[in-house]
Amino acid sequence: MTEIRDIAQLAGLLEGEGCFANYPVDGKHYPRIQVQMNDRDVIEWVAALWGSTVNIFTKRYKATMDSYRTTVYGSQALGWMMTLYPFMKSRRQAKIREIIEHARKNPTQVSWKVTQIWETT
Repeated sequence: MTEIRDIAQLAGLLEGEGCFANYPVDGKHYPRIQVQMNDRDVIEWVAALWGSTVNIFTKRYKATMDSYRTTVYGSQALGWMMTLYPFMKSRRQAKIREIIEHARKNPTQVSWKVTQIWETT
């Protein structure tokens, strides 16, 4: 079970480092939450909460350090958005409402799983 403290910490992290979006695949848009940073331990903690994987980007784009990213998609992303919503500031709340409204209008675009794509960036 996820503790309220973990949810609050995750909200703070995502407020500054996260991305809430509809991810485009084949003309459809699926809910997505993503966070990327140089702190591997933090990304591993988020991935453990989400049950997602960690992608490593080795010193890309003239970076001096490796970068780590984890992402959650589809209905799982929507669930996290609804859980995090009360902890987020107004700009992020507005984005979450936009994504949820899109999901309500396009219910077939919610159940997509991350295993259906291969990310290279």
